Amino acid sequence: MGALSDRWPFTVARQAVALGMTVHAYTATPKTTPQSRQQNGYIIPGTGDPYGELPTSWNHGTSRDTLRSILSIGLDHLVVAVPLTVETTRLLDEYEIQTLSSHCKNGHKPFIVNISRGKVFNQDALIESLRSGEISGAALDMTDPHPLP
Repeated sequence: MGALSDRWPFTVARQAVALGMTVHAYTATPKTTPQSRQQNGYIIPGTGDPYGELPTSWNHGTSRDTLRSILSIGLDHLVVAVPLTVETTRLLDEYEIQTLSSHCKNGHKPFIVNISRGKVFNQDALIESLRSGEISGAALDMTDPHPLP
């Protein structure tokens, strides 16, 4: 499972690992030390991953090339939780979705969970990837436009 977020990998890693998943974190900024991987906000005791110990790999970057490198490692699930900024608008476009799908392992197509704003995805590319079977499904907290007409 891949998690694109500076904070969210902490929250989901524990549940994903409990389900037998390997977690790969992707953040905008480097998290190269144990201290930089710690969650500094409030966390309910006994939940999450406050020390950032569960992801198997920590990856970072802000370019399309570094994003595509994490999408090409064979993820079955992708969870996206990034703020909507100029840099993240349409962060995941047709090419990124194709990269994710073409590197999936075991003949399965990836499942995408987006808890970011809808504009982080190219909505038309996401819809087409669902129609064509390029991805197995998507769970969306927000859409573009929001709400749906």
